[in-house]
Amino acid sequence: MVVYGHDQDVATVREFFAGEPPPALSFRMDGDQEVARAFGVDKLPASFLVVEGHGMARFAGPRDWSSPAMRRLLRKLIRERLEAREQGQRSVH
Repeated sequence: MVVYGHDQDVATVREFFAGEPPPALSFRMDGDQEVARAFGVDKLPASFLVVEGHGMARFAGPRDWSSPAMRRLLRKLIRERLEAREQGQRSVH
């Protein structure tokens, strides 16, 4: 997971997190919104599911990531990518 913030200074980020961002977020600053433009982000938050380098889904706006329906969707998308990889490997041999 990588999280980008559009804040202009790290003090605002530290205030939001009440300290340093959690290491698991791999937080990066994007104050000039260069990364946001590269990904076509026009609404925050924006989330992308990338599995093994393949973009599988894009979500605009807030989501309840812990809901049973969202967890099922994410598992399904990840499983589809892994199955596609396996299919590709079998066809090469």
